[in-house]
This record gives sequence, C-alpha cells and structure tokens, in this order.
Amino acid sequence: MRNLKIATIGTYNGYLKEDLIVSILKKKYNIEFINDAQNADIILEGVFHSVFHNQLPFLTKSKVFLNFCLNRLNYINFKEKKSIKDFIDPHRNKIWIHVSGESPNRSIKSSFLNSECDFGIGHETIVNPNYVRMPHWYQSLDWSNCGFDRSQDAFYRLGRPIKLNELMSGISSSTIKNKKMKCALFASHLTTPRDIFVKEIQKFVDVDIFGINGKVDTTKREVLNNYVFTLCPENMLYPGYITEKTPESFACSSFPLSWYIDSTEPEFSLESHLNIADYGAKSVSCDGVLADLVQKKYQLIKNEGVEPLLYKAPTLEPIIEILDKAIISCF
Repeated sequence: MRNLKIATIGTYNGYLKEDLIVSILKKKYNIEFINDAQNADIILEGVFHSVFHNQLPFLTKSKVFLNFCLNRLNYINFKEKKSIKDFIDPHRNKIWIHVSGESPNRSIKSSFLNSECDFGIGHETIVNPNYVRMPHWYQSLDWSNCGFDRSQDAFYRLGRPIKLNELMSGISSSTIKNKKMKCALFASHLTTPRDIFVKEIQKFVDVDIFGINGKVDTTKREVLNNYVFTLCPENMLYPGYITEKTPESFACSSFPLSWYIDSTEPEFSLESHLNIADYGAKSVSCDGVLADLVQKKYQLIKNEGVEPLLYKAPTLEPIIEILDKAIISCF
C-alpha cells in the first residue's frame, strides 16, 4: 500500500501535534502530512478558515495581500457559490474529511451536513454512514494505552491528560470534606448567563474566578484539586456540544456545575454532576433556585460522596472504522 499524503485546511496552530484524529492516522496508516493541499490525497477540513494563508500555496504571508485574497475568496463564494474545493480540488479526486469539535452555532461550516465533505467526525448526532460522533471531550483523555500518544501541549490547561479511571471512579465524601467550601470558575469572560450563574451560586457559596485577567500561573488541576465545586458551563448550547470542562472538573475531584445539552443519550451519569441546563429558566430566575440546588447537592455529596462520571468506558472503534473507510476509498 502506497503512502498517502494528507493536508489540513482550516485547523488551528498545533493541530498536527495535539489532535486525537491525527494521532490515530499516524499510528494506524502509511501516511505523510504535507503543507501543499493541492497535492494531497486526503484533506482534513476544520472550521478555522482564517488560517488558509498557511495552507494554500498560491497565497503569500503579506497581511495586505492576504486580506485581499481572503476577502476575494469570500466574495467569489458568495457571488458564484464556489467553495474552497473549487480551488484545491477542482477535479474532485481527493477525499475530504470534516473534523470539528465546534458547535454549528459558530459558523455554517461547523456542521458536517454543510461541509460538502465525504466523511465526518464531530460532536453532532447525525445519522449518516460516512459520519461518526466523537464528543469533543475525547480530545482530553489519555489514549496512550491504545498507542495514541500526543504532545503534552494538548493538555496544557489541565497539566496532563485525563485518565479513564479518574472518570470511572467516584469521589469519596472524605475527599469532598477536605476541600475548600468554594466554587471555582475558569473563564475569559463573564457574559450572560455566566454572570447570572455566579451571582446565584454566591447566594450559597463563594465563587473564585480564574482567567479573566489573563494567564493563570498554575494548571487547572492544581487549582480545582482544592475546590468542592467547579462552575463549568459550555460557551454555547447545542445538542451534543460537550467539551472537556465537565470531565476536567470531575477528574480533579471537584463536583461539576455544568451547562450543556445532551445528544440523544445522557453523556454522563446524572448524579455525578449538576447540569444547570436541565432546569431551564428556573436556573436564572434570580430567586435562589440555583443556590438551593447547589446546597442540596452539597449535603448529598458530603454524606454519600459522588458517583462515577462514567460507568461505561468510551471507545475509539467507531472513529477508527470511519477512518478505515476513508483510507480504503483512496485506492
């Protein structure tokens, strides 16, 4: 089997070192990652299209010229309904794999259904033989026991990857009692509803906020290990959009106060965290409902501890099956 050439489009800096899908591809297949997308057999397409200048050979890095070209591309896309495929793959002889952990609320291209790709791996629940759901929080797990090692840069926020036994074991009541009777929040902003959550939770317990004024001097793990609660809302609500926030909190033995919408089935065990989104408008009603929920949870976990976040170990097999299918289609 010949070596396949793979290029990336619309991915972030560090993607090739940090991404789980890239790690699987490097481990399982005879591939070579190249910068020239026009000469690749496979394109991994993300949603960060502002980085085209690193990946399209006919664009220079001059900011003025770059902005002109990007604006021109957008103009052409709008006027003539052309896509980036028309420039990179005019003969449609490449395999395109859509990879996204971003909510479709972010941009139209965040969804596999709008990507015009042959295969897709994302957080959405889509019934399609060429698509598989991979929750975004899988990226934060330690898959080294499966042979999929990644750069430690991928885990710089937490300090190290989350081990499965940290999610499949409960939190003892003695561990809870030894922590600060406070709630931690890591956030770069306090826009609504985060600010409302903070105000409501503070009716029962103090909330310490990290990250608003820039870089934190320590890892999230070192901070969260000291807190009974972590307020860990997602940046937006969309079915299945669940990032590392809740698992990170639980892995640090800090009870997660989450805010997300499940996909078709519950992502985590219901008693292992509090999902504020389950309570709808009541959670932001400013009448103490959220504070009361948190207080009741504290009484329970102080006496009984916390159930495991996961009772069933996640598997990469469905993701590998889709990648196998994509690779085979190249020959």
